[in-house]
Amino acid sequence: MDNLLSLMFNIQSLKLFVKQINSLNKGTESNNTKHVSMPELSSLDSWDSRLKVDPDVQIYLAYDFYTIDNKYFHREGYEFNNVTSSLNQLLTPQINHISMEIPSFSLLSQRDEIPKNMFCNNDTIKDQDCANSHCECPHGYQIPLNAVVELVIIDEGFAYDANHPLHLHGYAFRVVAMERLGRNVTVDEVKKRDSDGYIKRNLINAPIKDTVNVPDGGYTIVRFKADNPGYWIFHCHIEFHAEVGMALVFQVGENGQMPPVPKGFPTCGNYLPEVSCNPRSYILTWINQHHKFSIKNYVSNITTCHFQTFFIVLMERSIGLSFSRTLLCACVLKVASISKI
Repeated sequence: MDNLLSLMFNIQSLKLFVKQINSLNKGTESNNTKHVSMPELSSLDSWDSRLKVDPDVQIYLAYDFYTIDNKYFHREGYEFNNVTSSLNQLLTPQINHISMEIPSFSLLSQRDEIPKNMFCNNDTIKDQDCANSHCECPHGYQIPLNAVVELVIIDEGFAYDANHPLHLHGYAFRVVAMERLGRNVTVDEVKKRDSDGYIKRNLINAPIKDTVNVPDGGYTIVRFKADNPGYWIFHCHIEFHAEVGMALVFQVGENGQMPPVPKGFPTCGNYLPEVSCNPRSYILTWINQHHKFSIKNYVSNITTCHFQTFFIVLMERSIGLSFSRTLLCACVLKVASISKI
């Protein structure tokens, strides 16, 4: 019994000295005594130019879930504000109020195909009201080769508590600052806090990572040296968020400073099969224009199109059609399809 009591006492005493490393939604807040934030760790690597006092380039990247009409989520009649239940409203995750439109080809190996001014960012589209409407474009920033870049990443936190692992391709960065300021925060508040001298950066031995978290309602600041020329994606590592546009591209250096493309290197692009008509467009237009669904009339009008496409569209539009009518349409079209063989 004495040994057991002694063991329990030692365990309780040990808890007084144990700290949790890299906790969610925890930064270097002044009252933080039970957690160790990333910038408080020390790298085994010595000081390098990423930790110089003033970076060459500073970019603010703010993100959240936004209550906007995303064309991929909200079709006509089902706009965001027309969905009355908040449980059924689908928010859009974006960086700087921009959804990344992924190009159809490889940027590095097909860089000669990149149109002039293809990339956009909050400076190039500042005349658009992206805070209240859905903005989508190839989101990107150009960075001079060998520049020291500081990313001030802000999780605004107005939607709900969430955490996003942010990952940068092509580089390892120093995590120099991290702090949670409250339930939510704005870019202007972070900028003022920095200008007032309240943001403390570890510019001595900050740890090195390629993926980092950001406290909800706070910020994380990272530094990297842009010495690896190319096109590098920065994105949320939650797959769905990256797929719907929570990403951007850093173009490091000019095209002529990047490695040459090997001769005969394969190319990528959108390759669609040739069809006698555009059945998807035809079907969507027809369904939208007809309130009364006439199977006989519909079948007689698409005899030259692919019936398979209709099944896909029916599934996508099953919310707008009753389930029994959807099954009926599918059965009739299947019979019609067989009769054409």
